[in-house]
Amino acid sequence: MGKIGVVGSINMDMTVKAERIPLKGETLKGWDLKYIPGGKGANQAVAMAKLGAEVEMFGCVGDDAAGASLLKNLQDTGVETKCIKTVSGVPTGLAMITVGDNDNTIIVVAGTNDHVNIDYVNEVKDSLLECEIVLLQHEIPQETVEYVIALCAENGVKVVLNPGPARPVKQEILEKVTYLTPNEHEAVILFGRDISFEEMMKRYPEKLVITQGSRGVSTCLKNGQVILVPARKANVVDTTGAGDTLNGAFTVAVTEGKEIPEALAFANTAAGLSTEKFGAQGGMPTREEVMAANLGGSNMKKNGIINADISRVLSYMGHTDTLAVGDCGLPIPDETERIDLALKLGVPSFMEVLREVEKEMKIEKVVLAEEIREQNPAVLKEILELVEQMDTACQVEYVSHAELKARTKSCRAVIRTGETTPYANIILQSACLF
Repeated sequence: MGKIGVVGSINMDMTVKAERIPLKGETLKGWDLKYIPGGKGANQAVAMAKLGAEVEMFGCVGDDAAGASLLKNLQDTGVETKCIKTVSGVPTGLAMITVGDNDNTIIVVAGTNDHVNIDYVNEVKDSLLECEIVLLQHEIPQETVEYVIALCAENGVKVVLNPGPARPVKQEILEKVTYLTPNEHEAVILFGRDISFEEMMKRYPEKLVITQGSRGVSTCLKNGQVILVPARKANVVDTTGAGDTLNGAFTVAVTEGKEIPEALAFANTAAGLSTEKFGAQGGMPTREEVMAANLGGSNMKKNGIINADISRVLSYMGHTDTLAVGDCGLPIPDETERIDLALKLGVPSFMEVLREVEKEMKIEKVVLAEEIREQNPAVLKEILELVEQMDTACQVEYVSHAELKARTKSCRAVIRTGETTPYANIILQSACLF
């Protein structure tokens, strides 16, 4: 994975807790005042560094105590800061954040962030163009954002634009962006109210990603199918850095070569974990924490076998789509998504996984290998008993093991378990949901 650059804001966040967000003209009592490193640009840089990426931050701070503190914080989290400029006589950017009732409001004072201008970009251009991908936001001047996007496009550097805070962007600039990640409000500002979110995403397949808070993230695949990748359930403490964590994690995942659905599932998990601690950067998870949540950690403990990857695949299964569950040795075609659950030999077992998937999926047909009749009658008996218990009528088809393996090429995904007994493989065909 190459270096990731972030061109954006560096702020000191002044955060106060309250019972709820105050109404217009209302005064509420607050408590627990804290000064915390922030800024959307710095937040996203820290999120990616904590996930193990090589990250360089491009931005400006003041020659004040806040600026010195923010520089040290970035360095301590592993972000490269050699190109950050210290501007004399201008205060470091400040964000005033109120946290209450599982939500937040933010007012930003730009300060030195307004000095992230075209002249500054030209000063750091050589380092910027060494990056494989560059992540931008809207807390620096718009002319700078447009200039960086055009510069990167001309030099073959990919760009992720997180267009928050919301403001219009020229169509020709949007066309040069590799990935665009607005929330629903920002998407309306960009594309207007006369077009649905689904139409927006179909116009920009696997480019436009619309975040929807607690519901998850939506995009359109290149085959024209719009999918919703559900958000990870979380014990919410502070949502302040969730969007920045999601954008950082998504950028890391696509830089690693992950397909869009997998990248969004990774990002959703990271964002969900970030809300369980206080503070934008302090709550951001490490790669180990994200992987534990996805593969046998908190999600497996809470929800059984079903992890974020399986939930994502199940969320966009259509009628007659197929999903395979197999033993630990089932070959998986290169073009088919692989979800490996094995923690050790035999764990989790084939039937453990199959039972959990069946709870989440309406099934109209199962495909088994003929060889299972003689080679693994015990598992076959359990499968047929499970089929009998299904709410809807389910057909059982037997094919050769070679044919079953060939059919996995057309499956949405193959879930590989820790099972070691022979021919413990099945293809599940989704029924009509209505």
